[in-house]
Amino acid sequence: MTRQLSWATGLTIAMSVVGCAKVDSTTTSTPESAQTSETDSKADALAGLSAEDKALVAAQKICPVAGGELGSMGKPIKVHVKDRDVFVCCEGCIKELESDPDKYLAKIDAAAGKPAAAATESTEPAAEAEAPKPGA
Repeated sequence: MTRQLSWATGLTIAMSVVGCAKVDSTTTSTPESAQTSETDSKADALAGLSAEDKALVAAQKICPVAGGELGSMGKPIKVHVKDRDVFVCCEGCIKELESDPDKYLAKIDAAAGKPAAAATESTEPAAEAEAPKPGA
């Protein structure tokens, strides 16, 4: 019993230190019964979000850091970066998102079909064109 408890404790600690794993897009299909269970758990994970946040999660769909579907690891975490609300799948992804927000905002925009320029729009006013000088 003690050996099983030690093993389980070690595994739990290792999982919490490592954080989420990047999603491998080459995985095989999941049996239909497991898909139903996943759908139910994702719905449960999103149940605590406001209607506005649910809409943002539905539009974003994936964690920009890990690549997994939002809600698959529990309730998505809302992070505000560069004047935008972004959702990540777990606490382990927050630091990575904050370390290079432009990279991850571009991934979100690309997945949504937005042009890359939308991710890097400046809040600075555009430079005005210089008026032609008289007599030139």
